[in-house]
Amino acid sequence: MIIYRSGSEESSQQWHSQVLSTSRYELTRDFEAIALSPGEVPQPGNMVLQQVSYNSADTVWTLVPGRSSPQIFINGSVLDVHIIILQDRDYIGDGRVGMYISLETLPQVKAFTTGDDKTYCVRCKTEVKDGDKAVTCPGCLLVYHEDVEIGLNCFTYSNTCVHGHPTAMNAGYKWNPDNL
Repeated sequence: MIIYRSGSEESSQQWHSQVLSTSRYELTRDFEAIALSPGEVPQPGNMVLQQVSYNSADTVWTLVPGRSSPQIFINGSVLDVHIIILQDRDYIGDGRVGMYISLETLPQVKAFTTGDDKTYCVRCKTEVKDGDKAVTCPGCLLVYHEDVEIGLNCFTYSNTCVHGHPTAMNAGYKWNPDNL
């Protein structure tokens, strides 16, 4: 996850990005994200941005406003609940400053963990087995083999996946608020 912060909503300042590398942050009134240790309590009035797992594989990011937080808007609507699940490219602001949330991820080669159902590589059509080196495409969420040592470079075989998402392992993040 990455956030993009502006100096003020009216300014033409450039956006600043911050990659979130832990699962819990305090958001200051200026929307600065400060990592929180387990059990650490945010300052009064600050919000908490937290990653929550709801099963073994899926996670969501939530925003919990502080008791004395200023009025917060999500995509222009007043936040009138005590917790909200954030979506990709949500805008969070208070009328003074704000930020966007991007849930974009980068491709990573990982040892594949199978579930109850068989999974097949989209490119070579063979089964992706437990422990196989594989990539889940960040754009389409389909699974591809990616083990150069044994000649299965299914994800990086082409410049794009079967749905047109870039496959370069070092391409970096592509979305930012300037694209709006």
